[in-house]
Amino acid sequence: MPKYKEEQESRYTARTVAILSELPEFCTVFYDKNQTTFLPKTQYDYMRAMRTFLTYLQQSHPQFRNYKL
Repeated sequence: MPKYKEEQESRYTARTVAILSELPEFCTVFYDKNQTTFLPKTQYDYMRAMRTFLTYLQQSHPQFRNYKL
């Protein structure tokens, strides 16, 4: 069982890093600050929610349309 848990954590960490590469610098700061306190799945969920919110802002608010993720 521990091996499965380690594999899952590794997958979530890899997914989180992939999402972070798309997001602005302040998201990386947030991730670095909370990396030791959150489980990998929680980190992944936070980064996914941040990406979704920033995409929403970019698509629906005129003042954010010129910004890139």
